[in-house]
Amino acid sequence: MKTIIISMVLLAMIGCASIINTAGTKEAFAACKTVDILTTAYAMHTGLAEANPIGKAIMSKIGMTGWIGLSVGLVWLVWTLEKEISKPVLAAVTVGTCAAGISNTAILAK
Repeated sequence: MKTIIISMVLLAMIGCASIINTAGTKEAFAACKTVDILTTAYAMHTGLAEANPIGKAIMSKIGMTGWIGLSVGLVWLVWTLEKEISKPVLAAVTVGTCAAGISNTAILAK
C-alpha cells in the first residue's frame, strides 16, 4: 500500500517538475497543494508527527479534517483570485508548497 501511495504522489508531482515555467499559476499551486495534503494525511495516518509548526498549530486547534478543509479552501481561494495575486508571490508560495510535498514524500519513502 505504501509503495502504491508513494508512486501516486510521485506521478502527481510531475506537475511540479515544470515549476520554473508554471509556478505562478493556479494549476501548479493546486497540484503541489494536493501532493502536500495527500502526503501529510498519509504520514499522520502512519503515526508520523507534523513537522511544520504552523500546520501543527492549526491541526491542534481544528484537527486533521479541519486542516484538510482549510487547505482545500486555500486552493479554492487561489483558484478564484489568481488574477489578483502577483505571479512572484504565487510562484513563491507554490515552490514552498511543492517543497513540503517533496519533503513529505522523501520521509515516507524511508
